[in-house]
Amino acid sequence: MTMRKWLRHEWIRAGLPLWKTNQACGVKNAATRKYFTGDHLWYFPPPDAFDALVRYANAHGKPTGYRNYHWQHLREAKGDSTVKHPVGVQPSPRKSDRIGDEPVADKGGNFGRFARTGLMDEYLGRAKQELLAGIRAEYWLSFFKIFQDQRDPATIRQEIERLRQGVESSGSHPSRIDAALMVLQGIEALMGST
Repeated sequence: MTMRKWLRHEWIRAGLPLWKTNQACGVKNAATRKYFTGDHLWYFPPPDAFDALVRYANAHGKPTGYRNYHWQHLREAKGDSTVKHPVGVQPSPRKSDRIGDEPVADKGGNFGRFARTGLMDEYLGRAKQELLAGIRAEYWLSFFKIFQDQRDPATIRQEIERLRQGVESSGSHPSRIDAALMVLQGIEALMGST
């Protein structure tokens, strides 16, 4: 799909008529003539106009959102990817009102699981590299996971050993490695006293 077709598709998917693009950009007719034309005169809107279009579509368009788009177009499912939208939704719904979109077929209960879209993978990868008290966040996560679900001491010791090997091969500054290893030794000493 070309960028020209994609832009028109997304605007229409938001349920907005094309003439509203002019209102979104604050122009008389330039948006429909330039950014949403279907012929060779098309060109991509400048960043400020594109931002205005996105904001307008988010504020005034149908609330389909990324979740539904991912479910219907990106996940490459073999089954039915239709999403049912609730009918007759009113402002200030009661707690018992069914106001959420629902997939026609979702045996695994995966609809709306944001983590499965991959949208945050790059961000999470960078966040795990951040230093917290001199130790990369990925090692803190590994450390806290060791003690989840009331694991038995033997399993905890195995996990600590695996963590120790990861710290030693991390390529971090030697003083940081030494500090992390001292913490792990302290934990092992505490476990030995229980």
